[in-house]
Amino acid sequence: MDIKNNPHHSQQHYTNNVVHKTRHQGNRSFVSTIAIVLIAITIATAGAIKLDEIIKTKSSVKSNEYQAVFLNNNMVYFGKVAEINDKFIKITNVYYLQNSKASTASASTDIQQQSQLSLTKLGGEIHGPEDAMYINSKEVLFWENLKPDSKVSSAIRNNSK
Repeated sequence: MDIKNNPHHSQQHYTNNVVHKTRHQGNRSFVSTIAIVLIAITIATAGAIKLDEIIKTKSSVKSNEYQAVFLNNNMVYFGKVAEINDKFIKITNVYYLQNSKASTASASTDIQQQSQLSLTKLGGEIHGPEDAMYINSKEVLFWENLKPDSKVSSAIRNNSK
């Protein structure tokens, strides 16, 4: 009996091929599922870490004190940090340092320019901003709580009276 002409052999060969392909496709499906699960776990972990950082940062703000926020452009803003998230920091009761030059005459009649820094309240500018500032988180180098007896905190309290 010729194997090639045997109808049982042909059927058996076809069945073996189908089983082999099905197993191979099953393995691909399993690997794909594992990959998707691992990616989802990685994303969830990264999100949880970021959320934990934001919560820790928010709890570090002493809401009864003033904060200083230092930016990439060498500006510093003082006030109350009202909100922090991954996109922005909101500050209220905002003050900033303004440089003003004062001229003084010396005994030799040379006029000297001295820089004097003054604390300026946000809101008196020509564009009339409200007393809240939203700063892009990417622009913030760092922020810190100010001591209640610091010169800046005292100046803000005295200006608020």
